[in-house]
Amino acid sequence: RRCQGAVWRANNHDTTKRKLIMTHSLKTVNPYFEAVWQGLKTFEVRENDRDYKVGDLLCLKEWDYKGERYTGREVTVEITYILDYFREIIRDGYVVIGFQIKSIYPAFA
Repeated sequence: RRCQGAVWRANNHDTTKRKLIMTHSLKTVNPYFEAVWQGLKTFEVRENDRDYKVGDLLCLKEWDYKGERYTGREVTVEITYILDYFREIIRDGYVVIGFQIKSIYPAFA
């Protein structure tokens, strides 16, 4: 299943409670996309303009900036950690997002 918008996910500990999980679609250029694709890169540095939350999904879409188009390759990842309080290192308004790969979609799947 390719990337979708918001979905409801059951709480693992209490199936009567559900949590709204957002899916954020993001353009990702190389070499960064390729490093995620290969499983070498498990984080993103992004402006926090979408109120990212642990448990949200990121749909990283490979963007060919020379051809100004999507290639069709996508990686869906789940946010596992957000670092936002090291102001000496992280520019104000930005976050480092740690993630785990959930699915990979080749260009013509």
